[in-house]
Amino acid sequence: MKSTLFTLYLLMSVVLFAACGDADEEDTNGKNDAGDYIDGSIIDKFYEPDTLQVSFWSTAQGCDATEFYLYLARIDSVGKFKGNYWSSISEKGKDYVEYYGDTTFSGWINFSAERYYVSAMPLNSISITADKDFDVEHPAGSSLNDVFTLEYASAYNLIQSNYNPDLNIFQWGDYQKMQLSEFKPLLLPCFRMYLIFNKLPEKLGTYQFTITYEYGKDPVSGKEVKVAPALVTAEFTEKDYVAKN
Repeated sequence: MKSTLFTLYLLMSVVLFAACGDADEEDTNGKNDAGDYIDGSIIDKFYEPDTLQVSFWSTAQGCDATEFYLYLARIDSVGKFKGNYWSSISEKGKDYVEYYGDTTFSGWINFSAERYYVSAMPLNSISITADKDFDVEHPAGSSLNDVFTLEYASAYNLIQSNYNPDLNIFQWGDYQKMQLSEFKPLLLPCFRMYLIFNKLPEKLGTYQFTITYEYGKDPVSGKEVKVAPALVTAEFTEKDYVAKN
């Protein structure tokens, strides 16, 4: 399932790349049948987070894992951001490029190695609670952060590594991972992530989870952004527990 979602994302990225440029910006990079030769920045767009959209998938549905699939930005039916964003070659975009040090990338970008669309500000924290007792150790309303592994794509480590291709999610599709209980602020996170259940609730039934993201200040404008928590309903059946085991 995850590989299917990743493929759909790549297809959407191609449309997004074509649809999101500013009309007065001149693209001076080279092009040929192999793709685009990019000289300067691996990041293509910086967006201002304004939403958190979550869907629930489980092994009983044929997925690789029981997980939440999260989008951190709104995208319309043709793949365009619905909200504030800045191209890396726009005047404001160049300020982000300089701030994050994404200034020396050079190479060909093709379908299997798309560029990044990233949050303009760091993601400082993630918290998860449920409306029912998850198990004895996690009563209703308590933190469930130790129940989840976060899988994510971030351009930050790629940039800091001097563009080590092994860290390029769009080249290899290999998501970075951390235990959510050990979360540290993420710089330049992309707009989709996975929260994978390390274990399932003690009892069958329907649960409502509250997922809250807190962002730091925009490093260029100093603006603070608040994104409403996401409420997501998840139903766990016997099939989920059989598939998980």
